[in-house]
Parts: sequence; C-alpha cells; structure tokens
Amino acid sequence: MVAACCGPLLGALLAHLTLGPLELRLLTGQAADPAAVLPWWLLGLVGVALLATAAVVVPVESALRRRDRLSEVLRVGGITTLGEGDVGRR
Repeated sequence: MVAACCGPLLGALLAHLTLGPLELRLLTGQAADPAAVLPWWLLGLVGVALLATAAVVVPVESALRRRDRLSEVLRVGGITTLGEGDVGRR
C-alpha cells in the first residue's frame, strides 16, 4: 500500500527534478522550460483504485485460505520440478 501511495508521488517528483537538467527548451524551441502538467486527479484515482483492490483481495484470500495449513499455503509457490515422492529431497 505504501508503494501505491508513494510511487506516483515519487514519479511526479522525479519528473519535476529532471525537467531542469534536461533543458527541454532546447528540444521544444521555447524561450523557457515548459511547465510540468500532471493530472493530479488521475494519480489520486490510481492510488485509490490500488488501495481498494488490496482492501478487497486481502479479506477474500484470508477467507479462502483460513482452513489451509500454513505449510501448504507457503509451499504453493515452491519448486515444482520435484515429484510427490521427492518432497524431502533436492
């Protein structure tokens, strides 16, 4: 959730910091550097959508995995090349 909130803000900060050193006025032919135009409402909307998705996914996954043993849940993403008889060996 921190990444969802801080990511767009960090991107906007980096865009603001790099506009000066890039000297975009040379590329655009303007007398001054162009101003950064950021759609703040869109950044807020993306942040809210990510937070809402996390708020829905976490309780659903928690309810689905409630009866599973922790060792089974953690093993789901493990090594898949071993057969069932090879569980203890590598």
